[in-house]
Amino acid sequence: MRRQAFLVGSVLGALTAATARARGSTERVFRLGFLRATTVQERDFASLRDGLLDLGYAEGRNLLIETRHAGGALARLPLLAAELARWRPDLVVVDGNPTAAAMRAASAGASVPIVFVVVAAPVKLGFASSLSRPGGIMTGLSNLAIGLVMKRFELLKEAVPDLRRLGVLIQPSNFAPEHRAQVQDTAGALGLTLDEHAADTPAELPRAVAALTSSGVRAALTVNSPLFYGERERIVVGPNGAGIAGMHPEREFVEAGGLMSYGIDFPAQWRRAASYVDRILRGAQPGNLPIEQPTRLEFVIHAGTARKLGLVMPAALLTRAEEVIE
Repeated sequence: MRRQAFLVGSVLGALTAATARARGSTERVFRLGFLRATTVQERDFASLRDGLLDLGYAEGRNLLIETRHAGGALARLPLLAAELARWRPDLVVVDGNPTAAAMRAASAGASVPIVFVVVAAPVKLGFASSLSRPGGIMTGLSNLAIGLVMKRFELLKEAVPDLRRLGVLIQPSNFAPEHRAQVQDTAGALGLTLDEHAADTPAELPRAVAALTSSGVRAALTVNSPLFYGERERIVVGPNGAGIAGMHPEREFVEAGGLMSYGIDFPAQWRRAASYVDRILRGAQPGNLPIEQPTRLEFVIHAGTARKLGLVMPAALLTRAEEVIE
């Protein structure tokens, strides 16, 4: 059904563009690809679309958008990226590390410009020569996902002061070496022992969450992952029931009942990506556009979950939160 929906959307978009041309419009219609490793997140897509609208781009008038979502199954990304490449887009917007890598490989021969929105370490991962001058066909926004680990650990230790052993949930195929090294180094610096649980597919996730839930840890860290973002309710419910305090990478985990999150403002990030799309469609070279760092970070606490877990959140911690959900 999802594939049929994509095809129907493409046909309708093409018919709309054809109608505009038949009416004598001379405005160019750009083809924009959109590739995400997650399930469909309408809020983020709406932010990008609104940003494009503010800059004069409207679907059916001067813009066609073709979307693909991997639903957290990263093994599907090369196929989805190849489909988009065959569509011959003028530019492709991707979310994070796996989609950036898949789209670059799929469009290597055609040199299709790529704008990424939440890549953790673009220079280290080889997507750019430098932040100020990326070079090549890729640019966009970094999400500092790896660099945020220390802060997440520190906030979690403030909430659970006597923490000694920490559970970690990680998706191995999501550039795990970089994430795992950062988590291990940070744990060592703070004197914490790690209890790691891994899942790479939706089918593997229930077992990993069950193992974490029964592990006896008092707190757990969810590492950034397309799979986990789409399955956040499952990740929150089990550990909460076992009295495990969770620190998560996005506020949506807290909205689903998780204890805390610390990360970037995703709607703002996606809206900002529209400016990159605009500049490239107007003729700018991606390699000449500096990669931006996020300008706003969010710390969110679920006070109701804290009470259920029997935690007394320090006043200083509550004061620092951008939002406290009851």
